[in-house]
Amino acid sequence: MKAIKYTNSGIFNIGVGKSVTLISLIKKIERLSGKIIPCEIKEYRDFEVKDFHINVNKARRKLGFNTSINIEDGLQRFVNIYK
Repeated sequence: MKAIKYTNSGIFNIGVGKSVTLISLIKKIERLSGKIIPCEIKEYRDFEVKDFHINVNKARRKLGFNTSINIEDGLQRFVNIYK
């Protein structure tokens, strides 16, 4: 992986470059795994982050990173590892 060989220090965000809600992520994992993930939805607290988006531009620019696996395929691989 290019990030391991990168000689300058730095932190890189790696992702698909678009937002996904936590509940939609849970639902996708449930569908792919065939298992129910117990969760309790509560009201947001003032200090919690409600929306978060990973910017992968630095990884693209410095490492030539490009998303090659979509969220569904990545989650399916994740589920297969833990079956």
